[in-house]
Formats: sequence, C-alpha cells, structure tokens
Amino acid sequence: MGKHGDECRAKQPRQENPPIHLSEKQAARHCEQEENDCADAIASLLPLEFFAPQDCIGKMLLACDSVLCRLPQAGAQPPCSAHRELRLGRRACAHLAADYANSLFSHNAAFGARPYKDVDSKLFGIFMADDNEDHEGHAHVHDEPTEEEIAQMYANFEKAGKIAASVIKEAPKLVLPGESYFDIAESLEKMIVDAGGLPGFPAGISVNEIAAHFTPEADNVVLIGETDVVKIDIGAQIEGCIGDTAVTVDLSGEHGKLCEASSAALDAAIACIRPGMDVGEVGAAIEHEITSRGFRPIENLTGHKIEPYLLHAGVDMPNIRTNGGYAIQEGDIFAIEPFSSTGSGHVADTSQVEIFALQATPKLRMKYSRELLEHIVRNYFSLPFAERWLRGVFNSRLTLSTALRELLNSGALHPYPVLRDTGKGMVSQFEHTVIVEHDSAKPITKV
Repeated sequence: MGKHGDECRAKQPRQENPPIHLSEKQAARHCEQEENDCADAIASLLPLEFFAPQDCIGKMLLACDSVLCRLPQAGAQPPCSAHRELRLGRRACAHLAADYANSLFSHNAAFGARPYKDVDSKLFGIFMADDNEDHEGHAHVHDEPTEEEIAQMYANFEKAGKIAASVIKEAPKLVLPGESYFDIAESLEKMIVDAGGLPGFPAGISVNEIAAHFTPEADNVVLIGETDVVKIDIGAQIEGCIGDTAVTVDLSGEHGKLCEASSAALDAAIACIRPGMDVGEVGAAIEHEITSRGFRPIENLTGHKIEPYLLHAGVDMPNIRTNGGYAIQEGDIFAIEPFSSTGSGHVADTSQVEIFALQATPKLRMKYSRELLEHIVRNYFSLPFAERWLRGVFNSRLTLSTALRELLNSGALHPYPVLRDTGKGMVSQFEHTVIVEHDSAKPITKV
C-alpha cells in the first residue's frame, strides 16, 4: 500500500468542550448524578486485572471519558471523592493501555524506531493529571527485546509474506471483465483469512489512472471493464507484521510495456539493495528502469519501511533518484513498489476516501462515535481499515456515517484519499516486501 508523498497535512485543531456554568442548586443535583455515574464507571474498572489489556484499552478509557467529558469545568462544587477516584482509575487504565501498546512496539527499538514511551499522551490523547494536582510523569521503560522475540517477529513477517504471496498469485484469476470490485476485494480478504492471516489493510483495486488507495464501498456495483488496467494491492498480517504485495493485470493486452517497466524496476531495486546503501540510490535504479522504457515513475508515491503494527514506519523508499538521507540497515523491512505512468508521473488526492487509520482518541460528543472509536481501537489498532469493514457495528447506516464523520472532524482518523495520476495516464504497479540481510534483500512475498 503506497505512501503518498503529499500526505503531510496540518493537524486539525482539537475541539474542546465549552465550560459548563451551574447554579448552586444545579451543581448539587449534578454532583449527586456525578457520584452515581462515577460509581458505575469505577465498578467497571474493578475487574481490570481479569481482562486482557487489549480488551481494556477501548472499553475502560471510553467508560471513564464518557463521565469525565460531562463534568462541569467551572462554577460548580469541587470534585467529589468519586470524581477523584475516577480520574485515578482512568490514569491507571491509561498506563495499562500504554504498557500494552509498548509491548507491541518495544522490539522496534532494536531497529532504530522511535520508542512508544509516550503512548499514553500521544496515541491515546490522554490527560494524566487533575488541574489542582501535581503528578510525576509516567515513563515506560522496557528491556531490550530478546533474541527469541526478534526471531519471532521475523518469523511472523515471513509467515505473513507467504500468505500474501499465495493470495496475490491467485488474484489475476479473479480480475475478469464483468466482475465487481466489491466481490474481488471481499474474496481477496477472505483468502487471506482462510490462509491463516488477517488483512493488513483493505484490498486495493485501483484501475487505469487511479494509482492507489481505492477499495470499494459496501454498496459498490462498479464492474471491471474489458480493457482495464487493474492494480491489486494486498497485505496479510500476523500479529501486526505485514506482508505487502501488488500486481497489475492488463486486460486490454495493450499495456504490456507499461507493466514490464514497473516489474523490471522492482527486480532491479531488490537486486541492488545492500546494507549501508542510501534509499535514494534504490530510487535511481527504479527510475532508470522505468524511464528507459519511455514511461514516468510516479514521483510522489513511494515504498516504505514496515514495522510491527506500523505499515508506514517513517522511512520512504522513493521511486526516483533523491538525496535520500537514510542508510539501509541489516534487518530493515521495506515494501518496494514502483509505479509507472503514461501520464504526468504525479498523483493528487481525489474527493473519495474509503480507507482510514486511527491517529488519536480525542473527546467525542456522541455516544455512537465513542462506540465506533472503541471498536476501531480493539479491532484495528494502528492499521488501516475500510468503511465497509464497519458496517456491522451499527444497525443503521446513517448512524455509522454520522459517527465516522465526527471521528474524522475531531482528528481521530487519518484518511487515505484515492490517488489519481494528474495527467490521467495509465498506471501500473508491482510490489514486494523484503527483509534486508547482510549482503542482499530477501523478498518474503515472492512465491
């Protein structure tokens, strides 16, 4: 799943609840209700130790927030004892959530990834102290990953890669004129599950000038055309370790050279990778293979480093010659995905968005939005998901649409807009995930 080079956008301002001003009578009545609400929420925290941490992250934090967000911020009685207990309970739950997230990401430190020691405040948007109380900062210190843990991580990547390879091999058999985008996507994702994995992101079906990030909505009735150039991009994951791969199917039979350009560029990139090489040198090899065949590499779509539960782990693998700035290291895992175009070689966002990923947990006004956020945290964590995957959360499609809109407007979700070549040229893509070894790169999504 390609990383769009223009994805950096200004963060949306956080929407705060306005202060609630109450009379003494109203405050007394509110405080009584507050104590009842707090008591219920505290009771829900009591069996915390009997649940797995992932079961607590969404449920417990949101249970506390659902009470705290309604409390008066000014003009009311001082916080009741239950209120203080709730804050302490929420803080303990926040630490538990952070510890769980750290347990997922801790081994990244061995490969130079940023540590998730501040997950409580950054990923979950958690406040950790009362206004009138001082608390020491909560630091999370984790031991270096053991050799067994590192070996297990690579084993998970290789298993995910084999699953993705087996599914992508069958993908061209599904891409036939008259087949629906929806049926193809659902079939690919089911094949991943049947093979023992989970989708690492929604199956991408990007056709003709659409370069990336298209997955069909639940009621999509669009059919594959007889002369379409269809890019299938899938990811299989085992415990957050993703095998990311893609292939292009040319139904017209007229764009063989375009497909060859991306395929040859992928082979050249894999062949040249060595520890110590700058990523810009790999981009140069990709660019040469594509331009020498008369096409343009898409300059603002890149491959990307992958880490557990991080599909885009902060380092790009360019498709053109650049200054780079990152020296490839032994043990790195990269998705390499050249895109070739008969058009401009540059993509831009369209207005359509079907893929999202969690990026924060701000305060939310609506109950349904909080329920949807809890579902996303518990089921997808930091990995991309499709709106059609959420259709079973509520009985009403309108409720889902409204809740999803609040999550987007609040900055809780990062959208992945569908990307189109600005020159409306045909686009091809081929992709493999590789593990960098001591003198080469090993493709793990290649049969």
